[in-house]
Amino acid sequence: MSALRRSHGARIQRLSDLTPLVDVALVLVVFFLLNYQAVDDAAIPVELPAALSAEPVRAPGLQFAVLEDGTVLLGERPIALAAIGDAVGDATTAAIRADRRVDYGRVVAVQDALRSAGVERIYSATREPGVEQW
Repeated sequence: MSALRRSHGARIQRLSDLTPLVDVALVLVVFFLLNYQAVDDAAIPVELPAALSAEPVRAPGLQFAVLEDGTVLLGERPIALAAIGDAVGDATTAAIRADRRVDYGRVVAVQDALRSAGVERIYSATREPGVEQW
């Protein structure tokens, strides 16, 4: 009987040695999930305007795009201006990637819908002059 206890005790000891490894693995999984950018910028056909002051920044929050034909996307899905307020939820930041050929009034309408929904910071995506997007 005592031999069984020893062997069982050794098994528990070996399993408890894996606990820190499992903890680290779970922390890494959570880290990568939180830092994963779900929307692939290259998948949305937007030709950004050039700006000398353009900086490479990853804007947090919601990602909107305004295509050349005026279609508004939230992530990769089309959304109506009237539905932006419901889609925003508690978000306080948003980024707009507007095609350089889109009517400026359409971009302002998206910004206005975001401000009305409680978004405090709105980023406008640009590119550096001479830098190709695709």
